[in-house]
Amino acid sequence: MVESAAPVEHVFAADELFFSTTDSHGRIRRANSTFMRLSGYPRGALVGRAHNVVRHADMPAGLFRSIWDAIEEGRAASAYITNRSSDDGHYRVFATIVPSGSGYLSVRTLPMLTDLRDDIEAAYARVRDVEEASAAAGSTRREVAAAGQAALQAELQALGYADAIDFTRRVLVAEVGELLAHGVGIPDSPQADGPVARILDAMSRIEAETAGLVGILQEGRRLIDLLGRRAGEIEALSARLGTLREAMRAVGADVEVLGHGEQADDVAARCQQVDALVLECSEQLHPLSSQIEALRGDLDSVSFRIALARLHNLAAGIFALQIIEARTRSTPTTPSAASPSCARH
Repeated sequence: MVESAAPVEHVFAADELFFSTTDSHGRIRRANSTFMRLSGYPRGALVGRAHNVVRHADMPAGLFRSIWDAIEEGRAASAYITNRSSDDGHYRVFATIVPSGSGYLSVRTLPMLTDLRDDIEAAYARVRDVEEASAAAGSTRREVAAAGQAALQAELQALGYADAIDFTRRVLVAEVGELLAHGVGIPDSPQADGPVARILDAMSRIEAETAGLVGILQEGRRLIDLLGRRAGEIEALSARLGTLREAMRAVGADVEVLGHGEQADDVAARCQQVDALVLECSEQLHPLSSQIEALRGDLDSVSFRIALARLHNLAAGIFALQIIEARTRSTPTTPSAASPSCARH
């Protein structure tokens, strides 16, 4: 008996960002050459088909329900996804899907945080177990997906994420940061000219400017982390000030028992002044912890938007390079047009 070969994993490089666009129902409109190579389908076999043509059996239904919930609400969704290729092999990606016009844009990158990817894939296996148990109990496909989505939420919380939205916001920033740290950037194309050259130049400037913003945000995050570590101490100080107010009021009450007189009235007045100052300090300090968390949330939101912009900028730059290379390959080179160095190569 001949054993069948194990399914092959198709791999790709970090600078091979690829994308597809779909209509509002998930039918593929456009796909670039990297997607076609990894999936094993020619363009004609992809366009017009539902994107789940590349869905792998290891992927839980609850994951895709979570993604659809996000993008139908106008938000981005990121996830580690294993896709099936036409030869029954697979390829693993970090996918970021966003609403785009009347449909959706999905940009896929090489997963850089491989330890996290492995943890998520282990979680997917457990979610699939939940879904299989739900299906065995007679649940509908919709009910199975809902059970999977709830199980996925629990898995994400166990990994330290509040929900799928929190996962997207935090992991996209980290994945894009690692991608750029590994040298992936806007491609340099000396042969580009005209509008394409200007577009690549503008993309390079965008990348340089957003890199500067990321540096500022990192400094802001360090400051917020420092303030956050002090937040507990501030809350404790606020509580002690509250205790001090109670003590001052007790002193004031004792003074009133002694009756009136110049000294008693002076003590009572001073107690009231101290009470007012302590109240003011307490009111100023008490909301500081929540304000720090609100500031952290704002910083996370800005970091996410910048990371998303950088991802799309990179994808557009790499796609522009593919257009240039395709144009170069399709242009015949004649001896009179070719330079001597080109002729040797």
